[in-house]
Amino acid sequence: MSDQNPNISQLQEVFDKYNVVAAEGKIEEALKFRSAKINEGAVEFMKDEEGKNMTLSMMKSMAPVSYVVDHVDNKKSGEVSVNCTGTFISGDPDDHGKKVRVEFELIFLQENDAWKLGDFILHNDPDKIERSANQSFESEDNYDAGANTSMGGRVISVTFDIDHTMVVVRVTNQEVLVTLPNKEALEKAGFTTDQLAPWSYIEVTGYPHKTDSLKVWGTCSIYD
Repeated sequence: MSDQNPNISQLQEVFDKYNVVAAEGKIEEALKFRSAKINEGAVEFMKDEEGKNMTLSMMKSMAPVSYVVDHVDNKKSGEVSVNCTGTFISGDPDDHGKKVRVEFELIFLQENDAWKLGDFILHNDPDKIERSANQSFESEDNYDAGANTSMGGRVISVTFDIDHTMVVVRVTNQEVLVTLPNKEALEKAGFTTDQLAPWSYIEVTGYPHKTDSLKVWGTCSIYD
């Protein structure tokens, strides 16, 4: 019987074996490692030879040359999210054939006492993330209190200071530097600051910096 909370090596074994048989062109064998939902979509798509060839080509192109696991999240019973950074051979016309780094997420689902690979989500090149040139704290008068903005994303880092909290939030291919009240003020407002940590997700409303689009003065935050 498969463990409801598998160790990462179990999940990596599923992913690695899937990539090996896909590279060998054994499409039916490769799909045995994928979830029922993925198989259902694949069967529909592979009704003809063109569909089969496209599916196999996609499988091969999404196989990393190498990868490291960055974070594992047991979302709920029978579902695990694994975030990784991998090296891929680019199929992009501008970088065709070159090695590129890409962050990606694997969703594993427990089906019939076995772990299967569900969604395989490619994200961004971590080396091409846009960041503010000024990573230091700036006082509230540098922000436009007459304008409103809202955003949400994954927390990259958190710094609790005496009079403020600095949170770096990944929003698609940008990292936004958000200034929030200090830890004491957040806790008085009812937030469990222990949950405000890397890999958690946060939604922020506030007002933007007057000259730097990658900085926000947060007036309200919600995080999971």
